[in-house]
Amino acid sequence: RNICDTAISPTLDLFSRDNTNDGKGWNTRFHHFTPMSNHGYPRLYQNFAQEAIAPLADYGGGSGTGALYLCEPGFPEEFNDSVFTTDWTTGKIHNHPLKPFEATFIAQQTTCEEIPKATDMDVDGSSRVYLADWRNGGFSFEQGKEVGLIHRVVPPNLKKVPFPDLKQMDDALLVRQIGSDSAVMRLEAQREITARGKKKVFAGQLLALAKNDTAHLYPRVAAIFTYKQLYGTTSTQALVELAKIPTVREFALRALTDRKSELKDVPVKLFVAALKDSNPRVQVQALNGLARLGATNSASAILAASTSWNLDRSGLNEGENHIVPHTGIKALVAIKASAACLAALDDKATRPVALRALQEMHLPEVVDGLITIAKRSSDPALLESVLGALARLYHQEKTWDLNDWWNTRPDDRGPYYTPVEWDATPRIRESIENHFTKIPEEHRARFIALLAHNRLPVSQLKLAGLDSLTLALSLEAPSDSDLALFVDAAKDKARPWELRLEAYQAVRKVAPEAQTSARIKILAAWLEQGAHAQVPQHVTDFVNETGRGSEIESLVKIGKTGIDSESCVAWQALITVLNSPLADAKAKSLVSQRLSEMPMEVGIFLAIAELQASGFDKQIDAGINSDNEKTILAAKAAQKAGAVSAVTGLKVAEMEPTEVTAFAMNNKGDVATGERLFVSQGCIACHAVDPAAVQKGPYLGSSGAKFHREYLIQSILAPSAVVAQGFQTVSFVMNDGAAHLGFVTKEQDGIVEVRDIAGQVHAIKRDNVKQEQILPQSMMPPGLGGLLSVKDFTSLIEYLTSLKSIGA
Repeated sequence: RNICDTAISPTLDLFSRDNTNDGKGWNTRFHHFTPMSNHGYPRLYQNFAQEAIAPLADYGGGSGTGALYLCEPGFPEEFNDSVFTTDWTTGKIHNHPLKPFEATFIAQQTTCEEIPKATDMDVDGSSRVYLADWRNGGFSFEQGKEVGLIHRVVPPNLKKVPFPDLKQMDDALLVRQIGSDSAVMRLEAQREITARGKKKVFAGQLLALAKNDTAHLYPRVAAIFTYKQLYGTTSTQALVELAKIPTVREFALRALTDRKSELKDVPVKLFVAALKDSNPRVQVQALNGLARLGATNSASAILAASTSWNLDRSGLNEGENHIVPHTGIKALVAIKASAACLAALDDKATRPVALRALQEMHLPEVVDGLITIAKRSSDPALLESVLGALARLYHQEKTWDLNDWWNTRPDDRGPYYTPVEWDATPRIRESIENHFTKIPEEHRARFIALLAHNRLPVSQLKLAGLDSLTLALSLEAPSDSDLALFVDAAKDKARPWELRLEAYQAVRKVAPEAQTSARIKILAAWLEQGAHAQVPQHVTDFVNETGRGSEIESLVKIGKTGIDSESCVAWQALITVLNSPLADAKAKSLVSQRLSEMPMEVGIFLAIAELQASGFDKQIDAGINSDNEKTILAAKAAQKAGAVSAVTGLKVAEMEPTEVTAFAMNNKGDVATGERLFVSQGCIACHAVDPAAVQKGPYLGSSGAKFHREYLIQSILAPSAVVAQGFQTVSFVMNDGAAHLGFVTKEQDGIVEVRDIAGQVHAIKRDNVKQEQILPQSMMPPGLGGLLSVKDFTSLIEYLTSLKSIGA
């Protein structure tokens, strides 16, 4: 997502520590990059993860920055010949011991050093490591403020050896430096040799080292690529001979096709034969070479090699990948092996790889071939697979205009960032419509989901036999009858949870005045059923949506007339409006007025207990003194819950920020209290803590893993001092003169969602924007925690530091 640096090993393996994308499911990932690999961001990782290369590890929240492969003679064995990465928000430097696995690795992680803002690291040719520390740095800069340090790390008992002046070294001695056990020395010697050009002494010694099976592999690899860079096309014959040596075969193959301008006389047969090598790393380089050679006649051999590996990753552990079939698919696409892949669909063994390749080839002959197979096939499994490939080919990626970029939280629905129809789309649509009824009825819902994932306009397709719920779910503007269908489906215990959740989410497509009651009915039913572990989060999201402040009378009516569970959800929303610092005064006053009427519904007391809300003593006393046993029990439960949440002690607003910071840094808070305050103080209106929740402002589900305690304190006390990347305040002036101020939470299909200071979301059309300006201040106003006691403020910080979701 946001690669700042790559570590390159002596065997030319590339590694990097990635950046989190703030709650949208892409955390700090550790990658191994291989030829033609697609790691999934942003198009594949959400809905098409099986098609992407998985990371070696997912470390949760963080901001990966620097990377270094350390291979120097002065370091102890436990640190040397290893990848190091840095993370500036966690302030840690990590070591990643690697264990070979097929054509990739399995990685571990240990923390070897902590500095406040670790941004990068490097090593010199005298075995001294340098650590860059962006101490005192931030997103804004002050004149005269000292920012950043460089730390030097030296191994114990290191004997200082000055690095020689290679420019003054004679040719024979210089070329011997390629055999050094220092990666820095080898690289610098390579650069000086290539600068001097072709010399007989270079050619002889480099080839001798490359062929020397008693030498270490690393200098041999350096010798091969130095030789290739020096001699270009005239190196081909020597590299072909080196490819016969098993220990350096993969590197000789890679060097042969390293430059597309130097492919003349490179033998295709050599690469085809290498597809059968027992070493998967050799197979990967053979596939890469055939792709670069454009070797169309090798398609059958590529299919055979790729099919020998299982495409399915379900049986693998984290970080384990089958690189060979992924690379084989990309090679088939690169050489446009349409005929071979279409023929391979007849064989169940080669079909999965062939289909994956075909769905990436936007060629008329591919579309026509798939349509022909769909017409003649009597095999339901083959038909469904072929129509699935056609669904992927329905769109293609829009040509980039060289100006737009996808921002910090891009549209990740995939499989294209901006899908557009093309010449073959009408034929594809007709084929899907004609053959839909041939798909077994029990598989049709799965196929419709596949169409939806590929972003086909399902509601516009003429699909005979489509059930009413599936059709309604695909509509952009459902009717009132569709709304009733969604409610019934979401409440139906017999349906799979995923489908029930989809029906609940579809309710949000209808007008706001119609959806609130429907959503409460669904949430209440789920609570009574104990439907799923996600239900409390959906209730929390609902009651904290800022739109509740404009629905006071509707919510009061549900609170009075709904069943207990419905009344409870409605009153939770009303109490949240009353207590939220983000709600406007008029809404608060209206809720306060309704509460002064002493409502006696069981739901209000259930809501008070659920929220652990305080300040409702009069209402609770009235409930306890009522003549209804159910009401009395609920009121007593509310009284007990409210008693534990009373605010006492000196308030944050009554103290200096330095005093508040010192107290929160040196004292422990209560996590449970902090979690309650996170909701009641309105934090949840703009920050999600669950990856399954609606993502809004900066994601805080991994705040404890990603940020230091002092940073979190400052974020609340002085939010404009630490505005998170991607969440700067943006001013939009529209063509009609209207203005919107907030931060952007989503942009897709030309619609920008802007969340304002109250957490209210506004959808604006990008085409209607006249002027856009990024402002320096945060949308989060200072003083939101001012009414908290310093003890409660510390509990809120304690809760934030406890959030350390991994793999979200």
